[in-house]
Amino acid sequence: MIVATRLWRNSLFYLGILVFQTAFLEAMVWDNRYFPWFNHLYTGTDSRRPFMDGQVFFITGGDAFRYQIRANKNEQVITFPELYGELDLVPVANSIVKAGKANPIPEDWQWLSEIKALMPASLKGQGTMLSGYVPVVPHIGVGASMLVMKLNSFVNVIPAEQAVDKLNLQSPGNQIVFDQTVQKIYEEIDMASSSFQQVGVGDIVLYAHIYDVYEYKYKFRKLDWGVWAGIVIPCGLKWDPRNLASVGFGSQYSGWGWFIAPRAEFELRDDLKFGIMGRLSQRLDTCFQGRIPVGKEQILFAPLVGSVSVDQGTNFGVTSYFVFEDIRAGLGAQIQYTINYHENDRFSARINDIDVKANFRNMSYYSSWVQEYFTFKLFYDVAHDKDWKTKPFAYFVWDVPMNHLFGRGFAKTNKVALGCTVNF
Repeated sequence: MIVATRLWRNSLFYLGILVFQTAFLEAMVWDNRYFPWFNHLYTGTDSRRPFMDGQVFFITGGDAFRYQIRANKNEQVITFPELYGELDLVPVANSIVKAGKANPIPEDWQWLSEIKALMPASLKGQGTMLSGYVPVVPHIGVGASMLVMKLNSFVNVIPAEQAVDKLNLQSPGNQIVFDQTVQKIYEEIDMASSSFQQVGVGDIVLYAHIYDVYEYKYKFRKLDWGVWAGIVIPCGLKWDPRNLASVGFGSQYSGWGWFIAPRAEFELRDDLKFGIMGRLSQRLDTCFQGRIPVGKEQILFAPLVGSVSVDQGTNFGVTSYFVFEDIRAGLGAQIQYTINYHENDRFSARINDIDVKANFRNMSYYSSWVQEYFTFKLFYDVAHDKDWKTKPFAYFVWDVPMNHLFGRGFAKTNKVALGCTVNF
């Protein structure tokens, strides 16, 4: 009876720490095409022990991998606003006219069939991530993950080489006209800004973990396996359709979600581990304030803003890793590969004020993506030569985007972090 009471008291204590921490720092998710919010699964212990993990991180980017596969490697790199298609001012102007507004392109240029433009962009940020886990009763635990971030991003619209030649934009006067045309487009589509600076949180992730741990079984020194099942609470900073540089901190269109993730970690020998996790997640249907395209225009330049319904595609993810412990006096390393596939989303919206229909074909086409990352982690076990009850290890981690196998249609964002994991 005394042992059971002590177990229950300790479980409540660790759960209280976890709940307290989640009260002021929010969420990490897997279904974000702009940031690598996936888990780094190695914690230095097994599922029978609670842990807390905290890190400060820095992200930098601006480029992205094109949705379509191109033969030339350099052609596969675009900027993150171009994840929804290349920018051509002519179809943008045609949709603006279709929506009952004035044509922003000067009359002298309206004979052109296309006016291509580029959107160079930058994306930088820093923030804090926190995650925690505690076994409540034997074979069942609970956990959470969260983040808060400050993001600075900027997008500029400049003429492509083809437009420079056709419109003689080498002339300063013509370049001024081009810039004025872009500003008129902003005014007609109600685009308030092309720079973004915000501090916000992500979505809260809460999960239950059903697990078991075997010692010296199936020819492994240790087998730690289990299944995560959880929910995603949509409290993250949302995408602003009136800001060209805005991105969501959670998923692109928010919405409640659920996930299930089987996982296993195998201790192959005293200093070598291998782990793998598969993750299936789904956001529920929701409505959001977004751009409503009416033609073939680039999605971010759609002429109308209103309520859009979205049936979000399923997200499938797999991550695997090797850990080399105690390479030298507590120093270890981890390499990890993660791939995420997001199915196409489906959109619908009603336009009541004008006699025109929404056209979400391009928006649905570009909503699918495959995110591919390689992760390198270097860690130091502070208690490797000490008899401590709590065992912290400090680490450096670098998430590197790549498209060597399947990656396409996601932002080329690097993340570097310094952190500490404490096993209780």
